[in-house]
Amino acid sequence: MSYEPEQYWNERYKTFRNVGHSDIDYYKYEESIRFKIFRRLIKVISGIKMLDVGCGNGIWAIKNAKDKAEVTAVDISEECIKAAEEKNKVYDTTVQFKVSKAEDIDFPDEQFDIVYSITVLQHIPTQEKLEQAVFKMIKTTKKEGRICILEKAPLENTQSDVDHITIRTKQEWIDLFNKHGTVFIKEKAMPQVGYGLLRWYDRVIAFLLRKFARKILEESKQEKKEYSATNEEKSIKIKIYNLGKKIILVFSWPIDHLLVYIPIYNKSVTRFLLFRRRS
Repeated sequence: MSYEPEQYWNERYKTFRNVGHSDIDYYKYEESIRFKIFRRLIKVISGIKMLDVGCGNGIWAIKNAKDKAEVTAVDISEECIKAAEEKNKVYDTTVQFKVSKAEDIDFPDEQFDIVYSITVLQHIPTQEKLEQAVFKMIKTTKKEGRICILEKAPLENTQSDVDHITIRTKQEWIDLFNKHGTVFIKEKAMPQVGYGLLRWYDRVIAFLLRKFARKILEESKQEKKEYSATNEEKSIKIKIYNLGKKIILVFSWPIDHLLVYIPIYNKSVTRFLLFRRRS
């Protein structure tokens, strides 16, 4: 099936699925770490003008607006923008939300102090459209302003396990942005102890649960009655899996948050890259 961006992101929002790990608990876990790193890279002060490219449900834009930034946010998904506008009302913020693809953003030159995009650019289907998106992001940034992205950016070439995602190395991202008028400033690798443990859990423990769940069913059956072994087994598997997942996240949470403050940490495929627009 071909990748249709608008349809994909509308459906993803409806099902709350996170690419690579379709799990709302992990999504919330990871978002807290991402935003903490972002705020260490970007200082948000009253009146600063920010553009969020690929804002999703708008929560980052709203958090920045609550700290008195003047925020504009765009997303390809109409469903996401509708949800973001509702949050805008709930939180009494004044973010300007707009439906737009990253490569189609249309703002005056040098309008924003900060332009940021979080795991969006790697989804753009062609190199031509990616170049267009990067060019426009830089073009609308003020001279000496900052552009911050979070993407899969390994040190060496890596194959994507998601069909429509194109993984570029850290150096390829740097070369792409610098080609269009930026200077690379710094990076911060995304701590992913929790993610790594969950991947291991999915691949190894899930195999054991298939046998364990059936054993529990046999031992817990008390009365002779008709029941759906398939449904009961599935229910037990889900409960056991979710319990194990929560234990993993509780264990890894302090480790991942501690790694946010360690400058030399560089063990992740996913990283923040910060650029300055040249004068």
